[in-house]
Amino acid sequence: MPIFLYGVLLQGADRWPFLAGLGAGRAAQTRGELYAIEDAAGWYPALMPGQGVVHGMLHDMGNVDLAVVDAFEGAEYRRTQIIVDEAGNRYEAQAYLWRAQLPECAEPIVHGDFNRWLTETGCCPFSA
Repeated sequence: MPIFLYGVLLQGADRWPFLAGLGAGRAAQTRGELYAIEDAAGWYPALMPGQGVVHGMLHDMGNVDLAVVDAFEGAEYRRTQIIVDEAGNRYEAQAYLWRAQLPECAEPIVHGDFNRWLTETGCCPFSA
């Protein structure tokens, strides 16, 4: 099953070696609400169920060890099956949805594009 990436993992294996083997991505979107959360190591997004549109990339999993990605994402996220739209076609995919209470510092990203939000605000993405 493909995976929908919408945040800091979009930079792929160049930045996150545990994503080596990830298939090429295709622009896609899903329904949900997106928030930016600040951390000492930068900002990261949180995708939650909702009626907005969230933009990201749909990737084939290739050789990626999902247990390693699950550990990176941590307890605040749950890998969940969702529906994504890619060029007018609907697919089932996995995505990391936020399952914890949002912190008070969470900033809504109304247009649903984390990388665009980073550019607009000048904020730095999470870097572990």
